[in-house]
Amino acid sequence: MLSKRPFMLHVNNTNICNSNCSFCGYKYQTVPEMTMSMELFKKIIDEYDTIGGGRLSITPVVGEPMVPENILDHLEYASTKPSITMEMITNATLIDKYGADKLLGYINWWQISASGFDEDMYKRMFRTSGYQRVKRNVIDLLEANSKRDDPREITVSLRFDRPIEEVLNYPDFKEILKYRPKINFLNEYSDFGGLVTKEDLDVPVRFKSLRKKYGFRCFMAARGMCICPDGKVLACNCIEALNYPEDLVIGDITKEGLLDIWKGERRRDFLRSFNVFEKTRETCGKCKSYRPEYFLFRREVISEMKDNIERWGRS
Repeated sequence: MLSKRPFMLHVNNTNICNSNCSFCGYKYQTVPEMTMSMELFKKIIDEYDTIGGGRLSITPVVGEPMVPENILDHLEYASTKPSITMEMITNATLIDKYGADKLLGYINWWQISASGFDEDMYKRMFRTSGYQRVKRNVIDLLEANSKRDDPREITVSLRFDRPIEEVLNYPDFKEILKYRPKINFLNEYSDFGGLVTKEDLDVPVRFKSLRKKYGFRCFMAARGMCICPDGKVLACNCIEALNYPEDLVIGDITKEGLLDIWKGERRRDFLRSFNVFEKTRETCGKCKSYRPEYFLFRREVISEMKDNIERWGRS
C-alpha cells in the first residue's frame, strides 16, 4: 500500500517562529522566511483528498504553525474534507488568539512543546517571557477538551533541565496533571545535523546518538513526505531538513502532482540510498532522527494503517 500512496502528509505551512529556544536549530536557518499561500494549500489538500486523504500534520520542520495569519483559513479548508484528520505540534503561545474551542474543532491530535511548567525554566529553555500566557493557554485547551463529547488526543511534551522528581512537584505542573493529558518526557535532544552544539545551550542536555543504518529504509521517509511553504517537497520532515537540503528534495508540488512525486524516480532513488551497498545521502548520514523502516510495524501504527487502508479501499 505504501508504494502506491503516502500513509500521512506533512505540510510545513511556515518556517517562522515566535520563540528562540536554546535547543532548536531555528537560529541556524538559512532559507528565507516563508508562509504557504492559500492557493498552494488548497492544491495540496484537494490532491490528498482525491487519493483518499489520511493524517495531515500541519507542523513546520522549524517554526510555529499558528504564526501565519491564514492558519484558520488553512484549518477550515482542510476540515471540509472528511477524509482528512489533522495533527499539530505547537508551543501553545497563540492558542488564545484563535480560541481553544475553535482550534479543537479542527485538530484531532495535539502535541504541546513545553518546559517543566516553571517560569524560570521556561525562560532558560524557550528564551522568551511568555510563560504565563502559555500556561494559561494549555490549561484552557485541556479544560475545553474535557468538555467535548469527542475529546481530542493531547500530549504535553516536556523539555526540562532539572531532576524529574523536582519537575513532578512543581505546583503549575500539578495543575496541568489534573486534566490527565498524555505526558512525554524529553530527555534527549537532536543537534540538527551538527548545527546545535552544547555551547549553544544555557542548560546541560544529552544529545541523541547517531543510529547506524543497517540497510533499512528510514521510517520517516517511508510513511510520508514533507511539503515546504514554497512547494518544494522533501523526502521526510526530520528536523535535520530545516534548510531544505537539496539531497532531500524529491519534487515540487507547484509543478507536479502528489502521487507523481510519491511514485517518482527521485523518491525511489532516495529510498535506494539506504541500501547497504549504496552511499547514504549526506543529510541522512548526519541525521539522528533515523529509525529503521520496521518501526512502521509498531502496534499503534499498524492499527492506524489498518483503519486507513480499509477506508481507502472503500473510496
